[in-house]
Amino acid sequence: MRGKFPEDSGPLAHPVRPQSFLKIDNFYTATVYEKGAEVIRVLKALLGADGFNKGIQLYFDRCDGSAATVEDFIKCFEESSAAI
Repeated sequence: MRGKFPEDSGPLAHPVRPQSFLKIDNFYTATVYEKGAEVIRVLKALLGADGFNKGIQLYFDRCDGSAATVEDFIKCFEESSAAI
């Protein structure tokens, strides 16, 4: 497999938040951070600057200081973009 994240063709391949893991230190790689940045970039491209800003503001209002998940993050964008 060839693509943006070549590691995804190997044994450490996983989505932004895997269902399970063997070792937590496998999460602290450049690929994990790059995938997170890519999710944010795609959200901004899909929603536009205004839609993205509404979603990120809702996320900060709702989740600041908590142990939020990627699902919490995406839900804020789903809810804020429903009004767009």
